[in-house]
Amino acid sequence: MKVLIPIDGSENSRLALSEIARRKWNEGDEVKIIHIVESPIPVTDMMGVNAEINRDIHNENVDKGRKMLNEAEKTLNDESESLKVTSEVITAQPFHSAAQEIVNQAGSESADLVVMGSRGMNKWKTLFLGSVSQAVIQHAPCSVAIVRPKQIVAETVD
Repeated sequence: MKVLIPIDGSENSRLALSEIARRKWNEGDEVKIIHIVESPIPVTDMMGVNAEINRDIHNENVDKGRKMLNEAEKTLNDESESLKVTSEVITAQPFHSAAQEIVNQAGSESADLVVMGSRGMNKWKTLFLGSVSQAVIQHAPCSVAIVRPKQIVAETVD
């Protein structure tokens, strides 16, 4: 089985990793952990933004993503010796959403399953652009498992 896990550093993406780590896996099962970084927007000095600063910000985001992936790989490798774990920081194509990149990656990797958290780090983008997890569910070429945090249900006294 090939499993794709997109992570963004949020608590919900950590829950998705924990869910994968606690399951029993067969020899030869593969997990690829990915982190999507927005592509640098082509800018000119006429726009009031220096292109070099834009590249530096992008490189910093790639470095943060790599550190995040290294920690995630360690977590899975420590929990399951039978899993083959790889990871990759992916720079999104210009004007592509994270959801589009996850769907593309699921197709190119021939993933059998995408496992992701229910909500990422940016709640404002979700409000205006929609949920990444919803878009992946609708467009992925394979099954998608959404990991949600357990909710504490308060008992009411009548």
